[in-house]
Amino acid sequence: MSDRRRVYADYNATAPLRDAVKGVVIEAMGLVGNPSAIHGEAVAARYAVEKARRMIAKAIAAPAPECVVFTSGGSESNNFALKGIAAVPRENGRKPHFIVTAAEHKAVLDAARQLERLGRIELTIVSVDAEARVRADDLRAALRADTALVSIILANNEVGSINPIRELVKIVRENSSAIFHTDAVQALGRIPVSVRDLDVDLMTISAHKVGGPQGIGALYIRDGVQLEPLISGGGQESHLRAGTENIPAIVGFAHAVALAVEEIPRELARQVVLREMLWEELRETFPTAVRNTPITHSLPNTLNFSLPGRESRRMIALLDEAGVACSAGSACTSNDPEPSHVLKAMGLAEEVVSSAIRLSFGPATTDDDIASVARAFQSLPQDS
Repeated sequence: MSDRRRVYADYNATAPLRDAVKGVVIEAMGLVGNPSAIHGEAVAARYAVEKARRMIAKAIAAPAPECVVFTSGGSESNNFALKGIAAVPRENGRKPHFIVTAAEHKAVLDAARQLERLGRIELTIVSVDAEARVRADDLRAALRADTALVSIILANNEVGSINPIRELVKIVRENSSAIFHTDAVQALGRIPVSVRDLDVDLMTISAHKVGGPQGIGALYIRDGVQLEPLISGGGQESHLRAGTENIPAIVGFAHAVALAVEEIPRELARQVVLREMLWEELRETFPTAVRNTPITHSLPNTLNFSLPGRESRRMIALLDEAGVACSAGSACTSNDPEPSHVLKAMGLAEEVVSSAIRLSFGPATTDDDIASVARAFQSLPQDS
């Protein structure tokens, strides 16, 4: 397959920059003013930033544009949510209690563990079921009178499982006064995402999963929720995130989100068909293949599976040579020799965890691409 065009099947790591977005980013690079100044050039720059903020607020059904605070990406937004809540002074002086799940993105898990290690919070890590979802009873049992924050991912970045966030928020509301945060980075632009429908207090989103620029994201903050800034200095982003705004990236972010949200009705169904078509091909080639992505209540573009007896990194290298770009899980931990914490949390056997492959697709993925991926797997040597 070396003479064939490459197939990109790693959208969950980062999606290719959309051509239409590239154009608006380049155009926005011509804005020379600092949005915090007051001259004409600055006003034009400020208008571009605020227009983008309005576009993103509309896409996620935020009640007001001011609820959207720009950051450098999903990891910063997740850290801002957790560390910003942990830093809020408490009247009783006691350490707040946080709840996160065992299948969160490392940007949430590691931030929570760091806060615990520094003595800033008390932490409960709630287990997940065999499909990487939170069980309602487990969440209910973990809640305490002093629980200050619950963070549960909307759509898992490794296996694509979708948590019933609205139902979980209801449990938290009925049993505590905790703030509810969700990491919606993988969900945005792939399934409908509305802060109004989810009823969350904080929500993390990012541009580069939906064909926007890398290095730009946002945190939705419900009006009235108090956070301490991670980055102090100027008064940008309503005094919540200092630093001159990255105007081209912000503009590209907004346009990418708008395009992705517009595509959801047709892309959701189309990508499910592609995913299931590929799975049938793989299962026919590898009868012992284990599917890790749930059939229902999962991202339409994500297929995580294992080929027991084969090693993930070896397969990924061979597939790359065959023209297919894919991964074993989160790109943020691809160089980590430890097995996937998500698959381990699901209770999967070691041979399943160590042989996992994640394929993830997007709007540019075609039927021919799926056929090429299937052929690449069929070409794997027996000892891979």
